[in-house]
Amino acid sequence: MNIVMNQQYLRVFNRYMVFGEIYKNRIMSRGDLQKKTGLTPTAISNIVNDLLEKRLIVEGENGKSTGGRRPKLLEVNVDDWSILGIDLDPARLSIGLMDLKGSLIDLRTKDLKGNDIEYLVEEIKTIVDSIKKDVDRKILAAGVGIPGWVCPETNIVTFAPNLGWKGVDIRTRLTEELKLPIYVDNEASVTALGESWAGSAQNIRNFIAVNFRTGVGSGIVIDSRIYKGVTGSSGEIGHIPVDEDGSICSCGNYGCLETIASTPSICRRLYSLLKKGMPSVIKDTFTGKLEDINISMIAEAARSGDALSIEVLNQVGRYIGLALSIAINLLNPDVIVLGADAVEYEDIILSNVRETIRSKALFTPVKRCKVVISSLGRAAPIVGAGILGLQSHLTTMV
Repeated sequence: MNIVMNQQYLRVFNRYMVFGEIYKNRIMSRGDLQKKTGLTPTAISNIVNDLLEKRLIVEGENGKSTGGRRPKLLEVNVDDWSILGIDLDPARLSIGLMDLKGSLIDLRTKDLKGNDIEYLVEEIKTIVDSIKKDVDRKILAAGVGIPGWVCPETNIVTFAPNLGWKGVDIRTRLTEELKLPIYVDNEASVTALGESWAGSAQNIRNFIAVNFRTGVGSGIVIDSRIYKGVTGSSGEIGHIPVDEDGSICSCGNYGCLETIASTPSICRRLYSLLKKGMPSVIKDTFTGKLEDINISMIAEAARSGDALSIEVLNQVGRYIGLALSIAINLLNPDVIVLGADAVEYEDIILSNVRETIRSKALFTPVKRCKVVISSLGRAAPIVGAGILGLQSHLTTMV
């Protein structure tokens, strides 16, 4: 029995490895795959034929000959199959349909009125049904990014404080409703997956992807593998205490990075200063309501020279830099990617972030580490969720 299971695991792993090489290198011959993977010509032939039969890859043009017939080049099939990326932020639901290379074909978003599981499942189903109706594409699988801890073995959401969830099995409910293979993971981990396969960290073996929005989380990649930790709760950079006199956090602690650098926290900080009578160009349109302040407004005001908005964002940049300094000293990454809402104000905070990590992190690791902004922008968690669906399905399909 163990021999059979090991053979099956090896076959699935090798298929995933071969598909991954074609994905990363765009086009490859069978000979290229043999050199890259170390597999035998027979094994490569069997795996390639399997992927061709499943229409996950296609044969393209002939490559250059090294003596004999010109080899057929293989590439990912972007025409037959698609994948769904479902990004569940407490404030907004985003669902993207993309091809197998992670290029978005359709994107739908909806502001959420609550986080009840049945309400969210119904909203997801409504949007997915609408996409299916409007876009004539077969869907291979779907990935879901959740702002919380997800058990690697069961895919159950063990704890998601910003959603108010404990022990929620959203995978089973979505599988029932969507009639698709569903795979669930932490939203920061899927963001890292998206950056690795299609974003700012392609071909980078060690990096951290940090998301800033309703919460602050990070996906950690070590030696090209997502690091999950023992309980699937790694990467909670938003819960590093950076201000011992700070506000209470959703986790129960005080002064966490999330209480300063999450999007709602930035908006609340500016709101409180406006209520105290601090001068700002935002006062011209300020109605006195917190909900009328958004991150785009603050970033635009800062670019126009508004001193209050600049002060708020500069403080955010310093605290982000402090938290990243701890991560750099601990993990020694090549790259740190800042994403999600950070793309709105990156030009304002980036110099402060870099200055702080240079002064706080150890010289050797910080010298090697680049801090960059996500090339995928706000779409990174959506693309990453889709890649999660593709990657997971490749390792489970018979």
